[in-house]
Amino acid sequence: MDLLLGTFTLLIMALALAFFSNQWRRQHQRQDFPLHPNCLLTRWPLVFVTGPRSLFYFRAYWNLYTPYLAEHGYEVFIVHLPWNKMEARQQQWRLFLKEQEAQKKPFHLFIDHESHHDLAAFIPAPSADLVLSITEVTDEDEVEDPAIPETAIRAYEILKCPPPTKTASFFLDFSYRLHKWMIRRTHPTSLSALGGEPTTALNNSRLLLERCRRLAEEDVQRP
Repeated sequence: MDLLLGTFTLLIMALALAFFSNQWRRQHQRQDFPLHPNCLLTRWPLVFVTGPRSLFYFRAYWNLYTPYLAEHGYEVFIVHLPWNKMEARQQQWRLFLKEQEAQKKPFHLFIDHESHHDLAAFIPAPSADLVLSITEVTDEDEVEDPAIPETAIRAYEILKCPPPTKTASFFLDFSYRLHKWMIRRTHPTSLSALGGEPTTALNNSRLLLERCRRLAEEDVQRP
């Protein structure tokens, strides 16, 4: 009886931690931030793909990034792939590409390192037809992929996010550690690089904004 009660208590505590950690990060998206004036906007939308998720990290995958760019006037979409099973994620991604190709809707793609690992074989090389550019958001110490075709280098960029000068709160750090344990990935993207660390979220968002400005300049030159 005591074992059953202890197990039930731990389960309730884990569910509470999962709920509040996801809710806290979502609320953090609503923070006030200064807008940079006169941002040149891309002609085509920005598509962010969710990486591996778990009970401890499933809401607001990109944290501050997407609302930050949307507030600056960019058209932002999020493709919610299945949580963690690679085959299911690949299948859903192929369906999305097929739909966009049928509707002739090109876009700028934003992914994290794990999504690039899952979907690399199914991401078309950047072209004027569908995927106009690829931005891989990673940690500063992440090793670059040497297999990028030379023809795609101009449209492909690894956006490296610097680590925080101090660690996240114990609450956030512990819940994200549980998330990494649950997804069982080799090199999961850090909470900071995903825009979920309060001390770095705004600065990293500005890095993304600068990338979008450059993409907008390239869009102006497209026929």
